[in-house]
Amino acid sequence: MLKPTLEDDEMVMFSLVTSDEVINPPGWVFSSNVSGEPYKYTLLKWLAENDPDFPQDRPAKLGSVGNLGEYAATQEKGLREYCEANTDQFEWVDGFMLGWETVTFGPEVTALMDCDYIFPPSTGFFIGAFIGEYRDAGGEAKFLWDDGQTAYLGMIVDAVGWDAIDGSIVSLLNGWWTDDFEMPNLANQVVNEYRSDEADQMRWAGISYFGGFMQSYMSVSIIAEAINSVGPENFNSQVLYDTAESFSMTPEGGALWDFSPTKRSVTNAIGVYQVSAEVQDLVRADPDWVPLIYEP
Repeated sequence: MLKPTLEDDEMVMFSLVTSDEVINPPGWVFSSNVSGEPYKYTLLKWLAENDPDFPQDRPAKLGSVGNLGEYAATQEKGLREYCEANTDQFEWVDGFMLGWETVTFGPEVTALMDCDYIFPPSTGFFIGAFIGEYRDAGGEAKFLWDDGQTAYLGMIVDAVGWDAIDGSIVSLLNGWWTDDFEMPNLANQVVNEYRSDEADQMRWAGISYFGGFMQSYMSVSIIAEAINSVGPENFNSQVLYDTAESFSMTPEGGALWDFSPTKRSVTNAIGVYQVSAEVQDLVRADPDWVPLIYEP
């Protein structure tokens, strides 16, 4: 809704969400996120090639549940498109986009009971509610998470416990609190210094503060670079636009962030993690950053 006005006013916006309509055609909106389609293409390719529990004698059965909205819709679309393009690896069982008034999941649990992998709801109460009903019914699928579900990690654990989510595969764009490299270390330093009384609770809650820190760091870095390039007195929206369009940065230990005249999503790779009930945390499932793929 904002994009046409931003284009008319020639005002840069750093968006926290991404969809094809937001970033194409390239314009004055620069996203610190990635659209759901390549996010899910990349994860499913990684699963087929790396997950030791991936079925060896048949395609893996996959389904999803989400609440109506752009975020869940693009994630489901990416999952479904990859399955349809790689029928030797995956069988698409079903996807459900539910109204926000839906608080129980009987039909969805039944339909997805025999799945090997399920992408559950990605917002608030609905995540733990679905996972709890599915496990109570005897479902054994691995859950696939990303930043959406991980933002509510503490709430999910409070609702269903660690055992219910043990083994879940988690794809994240900018790492996790326990990663020992530049940006996670800086995020921990800042939250310990300025929110020391809340730091442990913030980490327990999930990735919300951490993810927001990364996104803000990117946009503030671009603003600082723009100001330093021309001086404060000459800074304007065009300077910011030009700086953003040529922005490139690789935090130590992290993956490349960059924009270009044709690229308006800063992300280039994902990290893959797994929920461990034993350590009661996320652990890295792959030491390397996994490059995004843009075709299923």
